[in-house]
Amino acid sequence: MTEQQPVLFVDVDGVLRIKRPYDGKLDPLCVSHLNAISRKTDARIVITSTWRWSWSIAQFNELLDGRVIGITPDVPPAYAGEYSRFSEIRAWLGLHPEIKRWLAIDDDVEGFHPHCQHVHLTDPSIGLTSDDVQKIFVLLKHR
Repeated sequence: MTEQQPVLFVDVDGVLRIKRPYDGKLDPLCVSHLNAISRKTDARIVITSTWRWSWSIAQFNELLDGRVIGITPDVPPAYAGEYSRFSEIRAWLGLHPEIKRWLAIDDDVEGFHPHCQHVHLTDPSIGLTSDDVQKIFVLLKHR
């Protein structure tokens, strides 16, 4: 992992799994969009979703081109404050100070500080789209 390689902090529900009745499966089109981003930008992936508790990194890597390098740690609510997802990402980044370029892909704005410029929000009813892919390319280019 080099300082120039971006890291994508990826949620699952609403990003890789369209919010519908739970079926335990990721949406193949959303997964292909994330794989396109990671291939074109040489990005690595860190899973921020609660799915990190039930799926192994190996299971994620089977679908995500082997680019998953970790999961965010649990941050107790007393330390996380109101921006829990952002706190988990900051904790992971604290363990990896070499990482300078990063972007969170999530469907829930409430997990992030209002002034966080490192987050791209998806529509949870459709997940990660080709429009999102183009916007993320632009965001990563300027990181």
